[in-house]
Amino acid sequence: FWWTTLPEDHGVAPVVHETRGRRPPKGFEEQPRWHVAPARHWMNDPNGCFFDAAARRYRVFFQHNPGAPTWGDMSWGSASSADLVTWRREATILASPRPWYEDPFGAWSGSALLLETETALAYSCVRRPDTTTHHWHRTPPQPLAGVCVAVRQHSTTERTTTTAFVRSPANPILRGPPAGIDEWRDPTAVFEFGGARYVAIGASKKGVGRVLLLRVDNATALAPVETPLWTAPSLTLSMVECPDVVALSSGSASNIQPTVATTGGVVALKLSSMDRPRRDLVMLGSLRDTAETTTPVFAPAAERPAPRCADDVLLPYPAVSLDCGRAYAAKAVAGPYAGGPVLFAWVPDDHRRRLPYDGALSLPRVLALDDPGTSSSVRDAPSFRYAPHPALRALRREPLRAATPRVDGGARLDARSGADDDAAPRLEIRSEIPLVRMLSSEIQQRNRLLEEGEEEEQQAVHDSGLRLGTLALRAASGAVLASGVVGRPSSPEKSGVVSVRAGPCAMLVPAPADDVLEVALYVDGSLLEWDVGNGRSACAHRVYGLAAALHEAVLLLDEGAPPPVGGSRRRRTTTNAARRPSAPRLWGWRLRDSVWEEDLS
Repeated sequence: FWWTTLPEDHGVAPVVHETRGRRPPKGFEEQPRWHVAPARHWMNDPNGCFFDAAARRYRVFFQHNPGAPTWGDMSWGSASSADLVTWRREATILASPRPWYEDPFGAWSGSALLLETETALAYSCVRRPDTTTHHWHRTPPQPLAGVCVAVRQHSTTERTTTTAFVRSPANPILRGPPAGIDEWRDPTAVFEFGGARYVAIGASKKGVGRVLLLRVDNATALAPVETPLWTAPSLTLSMVECPDVVALSSGSASNIQPTVATTGGVVALKLSSMDRPRRDLVMLGSLRDTAETTTPVFAPAAERPAPRCADDVLLPYPAVSLDCGRAYAAKAVAGPYAGGPVLFAWVPDDHRRRLPYDGALSLPRVLALDDPGTSSSVRDAPSFRYAPHPALRALRREPLRAATPRVDGGARLDARSGADDDAAPRLEIRSEIPLVRMLSSEIQQRNRLLEEGEEEEQQAVHDSGLRLGTLALRAASGAVLASGVVGRPSSPEKSGVVSVRAGPCAMLVPAPADDVLEVALYVDGSLLEWDVGNGRSACAHRVYGLAAALHEAVLLLDEGAPPPVGGSRRRRTTTNAARRPSAPRLWGWRLRDSVWEEDLS
């Protein structure tokens, strides 16, 4: 970032660069500060994320153009952290000049291969296609992706030990996809099944997406497997990219690597769909062998997990969205650790704004099986949570103060930047919204319209649902800059479901058993990330202009609601007797401006 320095002699003690009271240069005012990103220029998919047990650090790589804020010259940017909060920007790898097998497109997405005696990075090395032969339905011919690896090297000085990854002299390990496969890319981390090790890779065959397998003997010995791990129903998904395979367990989970995935365990297969909606999709199921082969096949659960986005029910296979907004190409951190697998995703900027940077990684989130007993509608099919990592609490700097009440009521928090802050907001805002709040007279009126009203009245009631409240960021004039609107859909097929509309997202969550919905919002410059129901739905998107206009965070409720309460959260209690609606709550924190140690890039 602009505020970091590049010392010639890097010491072992981290040096966190203080930014309070300083203003960023023109064009960088709304750049996220505590999301992982390069200092400037383009970035996209997270790659090769793993926990380095020897150094006790998380290592995160990502697609990066080191020379411009547009896609091109694909290299791997890098950052590392001991706690997922304070980060060090590391050297860019797999950059120009390029060998023939990466000319001219570069090193595309991939993953870490954590093996007993070596650590490597597997990636798609993409070169010019053979223009003399190409598939009938591809005009012009597509770039040709092989599979390459970068091997780990250590260099030690008196003060530091530096870890670097360099291209293997055995590259390309695989020059291109197997016969009959049109394109493939983005190998996953290693997972085990039946005593053998595998890597999955996204692919397409005659316009049908699939996930293929490579058998792994060592980092430079990868061989295609004939039977795919999973194939999309015909013509429902044209290409799978950035797949991931993660084993889950109730309460906690771990990435499959290096544990063994056995028949009967719950496995999450994550797919990045290039079709509309362009989104990360997750299916829950298990890995099984078949009568024809001993290699693993992914068997989806018969029932779809609880929908997380409004259009999940339209998918022709039992998947749901990981994020309802613009987060894409999520990648799990490989390696054993407590608390569940950690994932990062890519959140792009608005390319039309022509900023000197483009893109950031999402907050780290934990993927784990949901407990069906915590929702009001118990389901036989497993569902999952995708919640912000608990380590992010270390970002909190000071509580937000309650703002002066206005005529329209509601709880308010002062969200203006302080004198010691830069102009852009860095906030965590949390709320609790009771769902049992409609007055009996209002319910009777709605039911009457649904039963006896004109067709236009019935449709209007059906479309509007029961609006319960709004968490909003507002300007001093009262203009809404960003908002999340909570309601209950009116359609019978969505009974027991709560909807939250925020930015481009239409999120859905099961109604909580205690009828109190938790909605959290993280704000880092232009990047907003919503968390609904503690991981039951998510939305990442961009809102520009907050730096100049943001004045307050507001929780507004409709008629019939008890008055909202500001301040810290209080423990809720319930009894078997009839419960009165809980009071809504709104509280939050101002977050740290800087989380970056010295810059080694």
